[in-house]
Amino acid sequence: MKSEWESITIDELFALREQMVAALSAKLVAKKAVIERRLQQLNQQSDLVETVKLGLPSLLMAFGHCGCVWKLLPLVSNL
Repeated sequence: MKSEWESITIDELFALREQMVAALSAKLVAKKAVIERRLQQLNQQSDLVETVKLGLPSLLMAFGHCGCVWKLLPLVSNL
């Protein structure tokens, strides 16, 4: 008694392979798009953090005398 795989022709196996390649390729393309969008979001957040870090010394100089900046320091110290 032949197994199911042994009874499939070469052409049928090749067609099955092509279907699998197409399905996996589509999944990879979709996953790549998700990852690229996430990377873009992270890069934008990183740019924002760098902007805040660069602006912090001038903020301290401009408003440090009134004491209000010291309330912000715990918020930005983790950056």
